[in-house]
Amino acid sequence: MKTTLATLVLAFAATAAMAETPQSFKDDFTSTRSRAEVISEVLNARADGSLDVIGEIGAVSAPTILLGKTRDSVRAEIQGLAKTRNAQRASFSGSYLPG
Repeated sequence: MKTTLATLVLAFAATAAMAETPQSFKDDFTSTRSRAEVISEVLNARADGSLDVIGEIGAVSAPTILLGKTRDSVRAEIQGLAKTRNAQRASFSGSYLPG
């Protein structure tokens, strides 16, 4: 019983210690552009590559999305590269023996 009471007292004290006073802020901001204008600017910046992404390591250019390739064409390209690489490995194995 004493342990339960002590646990409850400690839990209550810990939650009270974590409580903070609410922060107030000024609500007098007036926007000069509409939401549609902002969205349009972001989409244009993405399209021409001038949109920077701010991350943990700083500003980096946003990745360019390449259109025109389907998932199947990319898979076929990767499989072709893998076959070529395997063929190259097979032709080189045993052709050079050190010593």
